[in-house]
Amino acid sequence: MGHVSLADALLLCELLAKTDVARYERAALRWLQRFIDERLPPLSEVALAASALAELRHGTRNVGAEALKRLVRHG
Repeated sequence: MGHVSLADALLLCELLAKTDVARYERAALRWLQRFIDERLPPLSEVALAASALAELRHGTRNVGAEALKRLVRHG
């Protein structure tokens, strides 16, 4: 499949949040680990990303998605 960008991996997480809860949990954790490894963000951004991933699945999906997209764009 080749290299998947962090932004594209986030789109996959969004899709899984809607369609496959079990796979979403694993994908979200992998995305968060990759975000940390690639960006070396401050702890506040890691906390925001983790909260937004939870929001994507358990809360207001749009709020979580927009927060995550902002983190990806500004990294």
